[in-house]
Amino acid sequence: MGNSMKRKKSGFQGGSVLFFCLMLLSTNMFSVDFEAIKNPKPNMVEKNYVALKKIKTIDADLGNGEYLFQPFSLAADKDSIYVYDLLQAKIFKFDPDLRAVKKSFGRVGAGPGEYGGTGKSYPVFIQVGRDGKLYANDTRMGKIITFDLEGKYLGEFKNIKTNMKTPVVDAAGNLYIVNVKDNAIDVLNEKQSLLFSVANQKDSFNYLFSLPSSSYLTTATKNFARDLIISLGPDSTFFTYFPSSSTMMMKSKKISKIKIWPQEALECYKSSLKELLEKEKDRYRFMFPRVLFDEDNDEVFLLHFGINKKRGINALYQVTGNGELLKVLYIKVEASTPFTRFELKRHQMFYAIEDDKLIIYKEEIK
Repeated sequence: MGNSMKRKKSGFQGGSVLFFCLMLLSTNMFSVDFEAIKNPKPNMVEKNYVALKKIKTIDADLGNGEYLFQPFSLAADKDSIYVYDLLQAKIFKFDPDLRAVKKSFGRVGAGPGEYGGTGKSYPVFIQVGRDGKLYANDTRMGKIITFDLEGKYLGEFKNIKTNMKTPVVDAAGNLYIVNVKDNAIDVLNEKQSLLFSVANQKDSFNYLFSLPSSSYLTTATKNFARDLIISLGPDSTFFTYFPSSSTMMMKSKKISKIKIWPQEALECYKSSLKELLEKEKDRYRFMFPRVLFDEDNDEVFLLHFGINKKRGINALYQVTGNGELLKVLYIKVEASTPFTRFELKRHQMFYAIEDDKLIIYKEEIK
């Protein structure tokens, strides 16, 4: 971390109730033994498949002299959708069904509130924090810029080095990051002082650095901390997802641990890994590499499986916090179909990016 990060010398100061709970339970929360997927048995069965219907594709020409060339990351509050354009280094604020641009802001530069560059070399991931502010993580420049929801520049976290892409901010405006160097989750306040670290003991992460005996996972397990995913749900439930074991841990009133191994997804995962390892031994993938939180339902999250070749679908698994598989949402795909990346679920709509197109899907009602 940068020099601006200063560790508190005296215990806990300020912050939310969630902070206090996490400090008390941090050791227990991350000392649970995990195993990389070796020879697991399915704990779920896919019974309910529901198709997603494309209801709208957003044209590049947005009208009034505005253009959306390459949507890259999305965020939402209760009234608006925010889209970052990779080629313009600009954020667009839309109404929920993307009919009209309410505002656009942002530009390339070296000053406060400006992005380091445009294009794939300068990815920026945006998120509306639980404090109601908009955060933009300029990963190339190592800074997270804070705006109000009208695009006014408020400040920034500097010298941020983390595996996290989408910013995670709680209701008090404190930033959660994965500190890969120390294998910890660090929590910083708005002044970038370190409030505390969760699991700053390497021993808590021993399973991340031991190779499994099976060929289902490769040396990627050594670097697993780089792929750790954390988030705060709509009700501020603290989630930690471990892709290598497809395991979700969460802390609300209690700590719970869920292994997410659906039968068909597990079979497809093993098959794809075997195929991948036969081609390039150092390559790897996870069964559910991405997590989307259902902004319409505090108790539900979505795991993006991706392509199921056997069924010819691109699939999202909808799972409750109790570990119940509700349904598999999907779109049909052909060999020539560009990959669709689901980014956001809000207002009963699924927002996705396909190449340079922004698309809205809804559940198909029969």
